[in-house]
Amino acid sequence: MWLPVAMLGVLAGWAGLRARLPDEGAAIRRAAAAYVAQVPGGRAEDCAGRPGQGAAWIVVACAVGRPEERIYRLDRRGRALDGADVADGF
Repeated sequence: MWLPVAMLGVLAGWAGLRARLPDEGAAIRRAAAAYVAQVPGGRAEDCAGRPGQGAAWIVVACAVGRPEERIYRLDRRGRALDGADVADGF
């Protein structure tokens, strides 16, 4: 009797968590904004994202090959895995 109610609660919780996860573009934009804030003269256009490996969902690389290069490894919630200052995710 309670099983359908419990299943509905689990499904609603899962859907609520999924709705809070950022999409790839939002995560890349947030990392690029952190780069712009951290590097004088930095531009969001200096950054590009690619799929990550392991715990890293997305890797955002900014100014690759230049002294101001920054690499942001983001988890599925958009949080930086390596302690970089990329806000607190979504």
